[in-house]
Amino acid sequence: MEYYVILKSRDKKIIGHYPQTVGVKHNCNVWNEPRFIENIDFQKVDFEPITSNAILHKSANLTDLINIPSIGFTKKLLVSDKLKNILQGNSLELQFFKSGVYFKDKLIEDYWIFNSCKTNMEHIDYNKSQIYLFNLLEKTQEIKL
Repeated sequence: MEYYVILKSRDKKIIGHYPQTVGVKHNCNVWNEPRFIENIDFQKVDFEPITSNAILHKSANLTDLINIPSIGFTKKLLVSDKLKNILQGNSLELQFFKSGVYFKDKLIEDYWIFNSCKTNMEHIDYNKSQIYLFNLLEKTQEIKL
């Protein structure tokens, strides 16, 4: 079995502008709405949560993964249709909720908040895995366990 890691980028050649976002449009009172996406952590839900919309910088690029350091997106990934389809094809423990992004005064609707319904590390065979330690300031080092 293979596992992959999704890394956020700060490379301006990829993302255009850092940070990609200039703000967020919330679609509810984020403090008093129990259906707000921020209130869902690693659990499957049987309702459509209320999501927020990222507002991208005019010089940003529309990437498959958008990093948003704001309420409504903490512990969540904002992914494109393309990345959603890749992730969805490999697991039944995922949910995706519509969360379009505003870019150059238009709402781009094919973006989704990715909700992992489960975090279960018991499926990883550590003896057959290669573990990498990432230090962003230095080269990646391989660590054998």
